[in-house]
Amino acid sequence: FLQTCAQSLQPDVVVLMGPIVDVENTLIKAGNIPSTFLDLFQTQMVKIAEFARYMKSRGTKVIVMPSLRDVHHPNVLPQPAYEEADVGPEGQGLHLLSNPSVFSVNEMRLACCAEDMLMHMSSRVVAKSGKEKVDRLAMMMRMILRQRR
Repeated sequence: FLQTCAQSLQPDVVVLMGPIVDVENTLIKAGNIPSTFLDLFQTQMVKIAEFARYMKSRGTKVIVMPSLRDVHHPNVLPQPAYEEADVGPEGQGLHLLSNPSVFSVNEMRLACCAEDMLMHMSSRVVAKSGKEKVDRLAMMMRMILRQRR
C-alpha cells in the first residue's frame, strides 16, 4: 500500500513514524512472541529499508522516527533516534530522526512528533466559556504554534 501511494504521488520525502513494533500489540502484551523485541524490530526495518532503496531510486528520501509505543525503544520524550546498530547494515539509506524532530525539505522547515499532543493537552486544558463558545481544539493548536524553543 505504502509503495503504491508513493509511486502515484512521487513525494520528495516519506516520513514514517513508529511504532515499528507496537507495545499495544496483543501478541506482545500476552508474551506470545517467538523472538526478542529487537529481532522483531530488525525484521520490520529490513522491509522498510527495501522500501527506502526503491524510493531512493525515484529521488525520494525516507525518514524514520520512533514512537513512545515502540516496545524496544526508550519511551520518554525527547526520544533518541533509532540506533544505527539496531537498524543494521540494510538501513544505510534511511534517515533516522529523534522524536520530536525538526528537519528541512526543499527549504521548508518541518517539525514532527510521533505523540498525539492534542489528546494529552485536551485532558488538562480548561477553557472557561462565557457568552462565546470556546473552540478548544483551535485554542490548543494556537498554544502549540506559539511555543518557542
